[in-house]
Amino acid sequence: CQEGMIADALYTKMRIHDNKFYFFSPTSDTPILCFDCNGKFVKEIGVKGRSNNEYIGNIWNVIINTDNSDITLIEKSKWLVYDSTHSYKQTLQINHNNLNPTEAYYLRNNQYVYLNRGNEKEFYFNKGRINNIIEDKLIIIDSSGNNLQTIGIGYQFIANTTDANTISSPSIIQSHLFSTDDKITIVSNNDTIYELTSTPVLLKPKYKLNFGKYKKNLKFVGANMNQSNLYFDTKDFIFFTMLFPIKSFPEFSPKYTYSSFIYDKNNQKIKSLLYNDTFGYIGLYNDLDYGAPFSPHYVKNGKMYQIVNADEFITMAQLSKSDKMKSIANKLTEESNPVIISITLI
Repeated sequence: CQEGMIADALYTKMRIHDNKFYFFSPTSDTPILCFDCNGKFVKEIGVKGRSNNEYIGNIWNVIINTDNSDITLIEKSKWLVYDSTHSYKQTLQINHNNLNPTEAYYLRNNQYVYLNRGNEKEFYFNKGRINNIIEDKLIIIDSSGNNLQTIGIGYQFIANTTDANTISSPSIIQSHLFSTDDKITIVSNNDTIYELTSTPVLLKPKYKLNFGKYKKNLKFVGANMNQSNLYFDTKDFIFFTMLFPIKSFPEFSPKYTYSSFIYDKNNQKIKSLLYNDTFGYIGLYNDLDYGAPFSPHYVKNGKMYQIVNADEFITMAQLSKSDKMKSIANKLTEESNPVIISITLI
């Protein structure tokens, strides 16, 4: 991409639509940056300010309506909608109930879905007290922000931090929402993985996660997913990451705090990816030209994408045996951010 426009690929999110790349960062207040498929800068989308058609803080999420090409910029308190020419269209006031609004996606037929949570309520569980209970909900809205449907997907429990017998975690059980192309996936707080169908809008159970001895409970923060985890459901496999908290698993190497897994749908087997000591991260082994391991950040239209800072790519090329990586690295400078690596799924 054009030099010096994107500060750090580590915190950069991407969207792809109509042969254009859209980059944004939930950790900064920079606008959406649009590039064409050749890496040429097209324009900025969004203006920072305090008026109704401007965003105040960080851009937490970007949703693209694949039917009419509307682009929705999401911040804490509102959704700003831009049309296919990137011109401002309207503002939607959406209540995310103090959540970071990263878990929101386009569904279909000008409908959107986002994860929300109800108000906290006091709850008692057996003889131990749980401070609060919160219901996880999916909210379906139309393009004008009208609520069309609410789907309850279970409860999350908030531990009583004054009780020495329970862990002082802000959230024990919670659901998360992921998207791969047009497929919406919900990893629920009861460890069931659902697919959200669009006609009609229903939750359809697909898989059940069995954590075994790594399962979380009120006294143990086990393996879990959070907003920074990845979940890609492709035609042949599921790629996902899990967090194994160091306090709960002191026997684990810090290398595997965030572990990646592949579930092969054809043979119904799951494998964990190994940490590559040479490159210093977990990724898919490159047996094509023996380049750096591939660590996907985004999936779209049968391709997986990884975003890498140019200086890191140069180092990776030096460590690899790939002539192609070395050739590309020779054309880069440290300001050439980001570098997009893509692989095509067969």
